[in-house]
Amino acid sequence: MKIEIEVKDGEIFVNSDKIDYIGRALIRVKHLIEKEVSTDKLDAIANKLCGGIEELKKRIAIYKQVFCYLCRKENIQLNYIGEYMDYESSTVCTAAKKIKGYIDINDKQTLKILEEYELS
Repeated sequence: MKIEIEVKDGEIFVNSDKIDYIGRALIRVKHLIEKEVSTDKLDAIANKLCGGIEELKKRIAIYKQVFCYLCRKENIQLNYIGEYMDYESSTVCTAAKKIKGYIDINDKQTLKILEEYELS
């Protein structure tokens, strides 16, 4: 990951985006780093669950819901998961809650997918 910070003629630029003052520049850098770390975690979960994001997108809905649930368990922000899956944040939240409900009622299909994930 490459983050470029440049000060030119008294103006601050982060990855070519003009930033008004240093506090915002630091927040922007922090956000870029968090997003990169989250993307690495998202990739790892997708790979472990079913071999990557492209394979995940081909799977039935419950796998996508389990993915959202697992990502939320890792404290990945809703907006990062949503960007990764091309979902709205509310869809990610609903999917994660649905899987939590399935776990609570001991849904066999959900528990089987989670068990396979843990074993891989």
